[in-house]
Amino acid sequence: RSDAVAFRVRFNGAVPEPGQRYWRGPVMSYFTGRSWSWETRGQSQADLSALASSGPTFDYEITLEPHGRAWLLALESPVAWDYRGAAFSPDWQLLADDIVSERVAYRATSVISGAVPGIESERYLQAMRYLPADSNPRARALARQLRGQSGDDRSYLAAILEHIRTQPFVYTLTPPALEQDAVDEFLFETRAGFCEHYASAFAVLARAGGIPTRLVTGYLGAEQNPLSDYWIVRQSDAHAWTEVWLDNQWQRYDPTAAVAPERIDFGMDSAIPAAGRSPIILMRRSPLFGDMALSLDAVNAAWDQWVLAFGPDSQRALLAQMGFKRPDLKHLLIATVIACAIFMAVLAWYLARPGTLRMDPPARLY
Repeated sequence: RSDAVAFRVRFNGAVPEPGQRYWRGPVMSYFTGRSWSWETRGQSQADLSALASSGPTFDYEITLEPHGRAWLLALESPVAWDYRGAAFSPDWQLLADDIVSERVAYRATSVISGAVPGIESERYLQAMRYLPADSNPRARALARQLRGQSGDDRSYLAAILEHIRTQPFVYTLTPPALEQDAVDEFLFETRAGFCEHYASAFAVLARAGGIPTRLVTGYLGAEQNPLSDYWIVRQSDAHAWTEVWLDNQWQRYDPTAAVAPERIDFGMDSAIPAAGRSPIILMRRSPLFGDMALSLDAVNAAWDQWVLAFGPDSQRALLAQMGFKRPDLKHLLIATVIACAIFMAVLAWYLARPGTLRMDPPARLY
C-alpha cells in the first residue's frame, strides 16, 4: 500500500502496453514448503543476440531510488544497459556490483516477448521441480487430478489457471494468516490473497505436475506524469509472477490475471475495492490532490535528472554535446582554463565599470 516511488522511467520512443510493463527483480527458485528464496548459481548462459530478435524492443532511462540491495530493475527482458559494473545473472536478473545505496540513473534496452531462451542443465531443471515430500498434500492431490485430465504441459497449465478462475478466489491485500501448509490452506480454505499467494500456489501445482517453475518478483505497471512525460513506478506496484520451462525457454505465466485481470491492465488500485485502499492512494486519485502530487513529483524528477543523477555518464553525454566526443584529462584542463578565463574576464569587466564602487572619498582612499 506504500505510495513511495520505487523508480521513475523515461521512454525514448514507444511505450509498452500496460500488460507488458513487467519490471524484473529477484528470482525465487528454492521452496521450503511454505516460503520461497533465491540461490546464487553459476555463470549466465544468456544469449542476448537471440533474445534481442525475439520481440519488440523499448529504450528507456530509469532513475532508481536507493533500496540497499544489489539488484537493478529493468523492463523484462533487458538486452543492453549502460550501468557500469552491472551483470546478467543466470536467472536473467540485472545485478549491480554493489548495493544501491543512493539514487542512480541508467539507460537500458529491453525486448518484450513473454519468453526468454535459455541453456539449462538437467540438474537445474530437476531442482526447479523440487517440492518437499511432506508439504501441501492436498495441492499435490489436485495436481494429480488436473494432470490426469490434461494431454500435455500447456493444457495442464491452462487447467490450473481455469481452476483459479472458476473457483471463488478473491484478490485482497488483507488475507487471513496461513499455517505451515500455506498453499493447501490458500487453495482449499481461505482462497483470499494477492499476487504472491497466486504465484506461489501456481508454482507448487506446476512443479507437482513435473514442470520446472520459478517465481519472479519485481513490479508491474507505471503511472504517467503528463506534466513531464515520464512514468512513476511505486512500491504499491510490487508484483510476483511465475516462469515455466516450456520448449527450451522460460515462459511467463501470471496467475493473478486469472482472478484479477484488472490488476494486470490497470494497476493494483483497480483490483481492490475503495474500502481497502489506503488514504494516501485515495487522495492521489482525487483530481485536485492528484494534480498537486504530480506537479511536485515533476519538480523532484527534474532535480533528480539534472542534479542528483548527474553522474559520470551524464557528464560524458554533456561533454559530447559540447564537442568532446572522447573527453580525457587534457580536455578537462583546457575546459577548466577556459572557464576560469571567462570568469576572470567577466569579473574584471564588472569591477572596471564606471560607478561600480561608489563610496565616500575617505573610504575609497582607505
